[in-house]
Amino acid sequence: MHRKVALILSLTPIKPIKSGMQNTIFLLQKYLKKKRILCKFVNVKNLNEIDPVVNLKFEKNTFKNIDKAIKTSKPNFIFVNTSKLLYIYKDLLLNSNKQFKTILVAHDLYHFRKKYFKKISIIDKTPLSNNNEIKVIKKSNYVIDISYEEKKYLLSQRISNKKIIFTKTPVELKKKSKFTKKFDFVYLGSNWRQNILSLNYLYKKLIIKFPNMKFLVLGMNKISGYKNNVIFKTFKKNFLHNCNYGLAFIEYGSGRNVKIFEMMSFGIPVVTNKKLSTYGLKENIHYIFASNIGDCISKISKISHDKNLRKKISKNCLLWISKNSYYLKAFKKLEKII
Repeated sequence: MHRKVALILSLTPIKPIKSGMQNTIFLLQKYLKKKRILCKFVNVKNLNEIDPVVNLKFEKNTFKNIDKAIKTSKPNFIFVNTSKLLYIYKDLLLNSNKQFKTILVAHDLYHFRKKYFKKISIIDKTPLSNNNEIKVIKKSNYVIDISYEEKKYLLSQRISNKKIIFTKTPVELKKKSKFTKKFDFVYLGSNWRQNILSLNYLYKKLIIKFPNMKFLVLGMNKISGYKNNVIFKTFKKNFLHNCNYGLAFIEYGSGRNVKIFEMMSFGIPVVTNKKLSTYGLKENIHYIFASNIGDCISKISKISHDKNLRKKISKNCLLWISKNSYYLKAFKKLEKII
């Protein structure tokens, strides 16, 4: 029997994983390999450090490289990371003669992401209009990796529900063995602009008010001027075993909040200003909700030494992750199309 082939086109490399977008692509490839699908990967290098899709500039031979990868691998499916990448190469990926299924890995539709650009006063020199984004999604076979809000938007734009495969937020499952006192809180980030702005905001408004607590920042370059109770480390998952709580109060940002679910996958209770009820998560059962920065300060003061609460939420969030976001289950819905 002919072995099926999948080609993955991504704006970010598979490794090292430095963002939620990379995490999704990494786990997608891992899942496909477990299903005995031969995976080919093309890193379509973008030349900016602000955001994955802003001001996209590609190497001159990118079109030829993608075309060559398609002709040599003869894929059954092509997974395209972001609607902007799909739009730029629509003539190659969505032509009427294509012999493969095109699947958009949305990870933030541009319609939603440009609101973030406006908020931080970034002008995208390669914008994508709402109409063009919807056009390429309608021409693609399927779209995955979207939020509930994005799904609602797509349905309002007359995108067929049959095209939408809701994969929630895929993560690996790494059970946290025990609670320690090495770090009180962990903040997961990357060097994308949105993460730097959020962390700077948190430091000035919140972290500085807790000088006796230790805050671990994973995945970001060290920022000068921070006190010694904030420790910056290169992203390594084993560091998460040394953290009692996760901090995901997002002042500036877009993104699918993958890092919230990743912290939960280690059994780390997360304090966040993101409502997660649409995913079926309950406040004070699976996570801790803080409506504003003042509420976040109050919650941290109350929970920082509550070991029983940590154990309760840790147990519940691990159980939820194992049933819903563990990547082997999150991507299971792909079986009907691959």
